[in-house]
Amino acid sequence: MSYNTHSFILFLISLYSFFSSHYASTSRPTGFSAKVINRNSVQSPLYDPSLTRQDRIKASVLRSVARHNYIDSITSNKFPPINIPVTPADGEYIMEYFIGTPPLSTFALLDTGSSRIWLQCLPCEKCYPQTNVSYFDPSKSSTYKRVQCPLLTCQLYGNEHCSEDNYCQFHVTYADKSVSSGDVAEETVEFRSPKGGNTTVENFVFGCSHINYFGGDVHYSQWGIPGLIGLRREGQSLIEQLGFLNFAYCFGDYDVPEQHGYAMFGDVAAISGPTTPILSISDAANHYFLDIVDISVNGERLKIPPDTFQVHKEYPSGFAIDSGATFTFLKTKAFRLLVGALKMKLMKLKEKEVIDPSYYHFELCYRMNYLDLKFAPVITFHFVNLDLQLPLSNTWIKVDEIQKTPYEGVHCLAMIPSPSISVLGNFQQQNFHIGFDLDNNLISFSLQFCE
Repeated sequence: MSYNTHSFILFLISLYSFFSSHYASTSRPTGFSAKVINRNSVQSPLYDPSLTRQDRIKASVLRSVARHNYIDSITSNKFPPINIPVTPADGEYIMEYFIGTPPLSTFALLDTGSSRIWLQCLPCEKCYPQTNVSYFDPSKSSTYKRVQCPLLTCQLYGNEHCSEDNYCQFHVTYADKSVSSGDVAEETVEFRSPKGGNTTVENFVFGCSHINYFGGDVHYSQWGIPGLIGLRREGQSLIEQLGFLNFAYCFGDYDVPEQHGYAMFGDVAAISGPTTPILSISDAANHYFLDIVDISVNGERLKIPPDTFQVHKEYPSGFAIDSGATFTFLKTKAFRLLVGALKMKLMKLKEKEVIDPSYYHFELCYRMNYLDLKFAPVITFHFVNLDLQLPLSNTWIKVDEIQKTPYEGVHCLAMIPSPSISVLGNFQQQNFHIGFDLDNNLISFSLQFCE
């Protein structure tokens, strides 16, 4: 037996020993569910009663733009200019979970665009404020363990290096100079179902971030979300750690913050309704890309050129579904065709069209009442094997303050043109049960009341 062969066998034995010892003592659930809340709910740690409706919408737009730039940066080798915000850890919907022993309540953005899980931790060398949510203090938990080098756990987390005392560290820098860095660690976490019942996971791998700040100029909130839970199919994301082949979520109504939604994982995650394939594109950072064929307005196809949403590995493109972006971004060519078709269908409202730069990035706005909205044209996204018809509440957003009735006022098409990647945002996903069948590479959509 050669020396190289002998070394390789020893490596396999050590690898087997690592997995046996590491996971034998680790409880791994087959599935669980958790409540998802709107950041503007009174239950949310980010709730700010001083914000007006217009403030909240403007903040959602700014977060969406920063999120879109983030997706651009992770799906391509070409990055946006450094003065453009690229924010990974902020969004409209967050999930509560508990970490440590004794357990501390904290919150995270569910992120289909990330393979990592991280949380702001003490001591904070540089962290953003978290309102009334306490920073996680590892020194007060009896189950906290830093991961030693060079364990596979460290390598799987990504962007790792070793400290002088031989513990695993991570450091991530985004295109706008935002930073997240700290210790790769293991901890006991607990997820609590909205219907009762707790699920505890031991030796849960996460990044304990001691340096975490946004470098972009996004002045939309004085507080930040404590952390992030990645749902991508790689690394140490939640679904990869727990070996889940299914997950699902349903986001509550944007305009009813107290209507909470839910997230489901593993064998409790229902895959219901029509399905469309998830594209298998290794060059697209394992994001969830869908094959969109066309868009129609009141049943009339726009006949968008076939290459409009095609994925290219050398620059950001394609059509992705994302849990973090609020509003949908459409490739400029498709967006112009859609706006043109809507204007033709809304000719009777031509005198009510509003062109006002104060309405942020929204380009098509009308002063509408209940009847105008009731008879507004219906938009349908045509994916392979699936037609996603958008309810009017998922299409138009009221951008001014509530007047005589909730329906009267300026309503804008809740979509934004994009020079690069197209993204299906969570405003368009609200009140849809969306299931991810990762075993068969399918996504399902089922319209229902989420709570």
